Amino acid sequence: MSSQNFMSIKNNVVAAVLLVALTGTLASCGGGDKVVEATKDAGGKAMEAGKDVGGKAMEAGKDAGGKVVGAVDAGGKALTGAAATAALTPLVKEAKTPLVLANTDVKAGKMDKAKANFAKFEAAWKTVGPKIQPLAGDKYAAIDAGITKLSAAMGGTDAKAAGGALDGVIKAMDGLTAAKK
Repeated sequence: MSSQNFMSIKNNVVAAVLLVALTGTLASCGGGDKVVEATKDAGGKAMEAGKDVGGKAMEAGKDAGGKVVGAVDAGGKALTGAAATAALTPLVKEAKTPLVLANTDVKAGKMDKAKANFAKFEAAWKTVGPKIQPLAGDKYAAIDAGITKLSAAMGGTDAKAAGGALDGVIKAMDGLTAAKK
């Protein structure tokens, strides 16, 4: 849960406590039924706001958990073999598609177009990279190093360096989903 969500929940709880104290004070001073009803209404709204924040925090937690979902089975055991490959295949495809397009562009001498496709890869990698990492195991280090090299190459104008770096990352990603013989 983020500190912002925690602070929002904390603030709602503090507001509800103050509201209860205020209700007691006003009622004892002869504030009457209208004050009590208004306080109950405000308390109900505070409680609903707390539920809303709590629900959002729970959804955020599910989303954060989703970043590693697939890395373990229902029993908590790490996925290996065919199960890991099955979980990796759509993720690798999503990441690799813009790299293959960038590689085609580099070979055609279209560095600007290759850089645009690399930018698409970078955007996709922000989402799929954290999902791939736990499933890739020790193969992830080669992918990460390759992406670092690729990023530097794509920042320049050397098509040969960019093509070599693209080939390396694509090959490393292919290694994640290749069938073992």
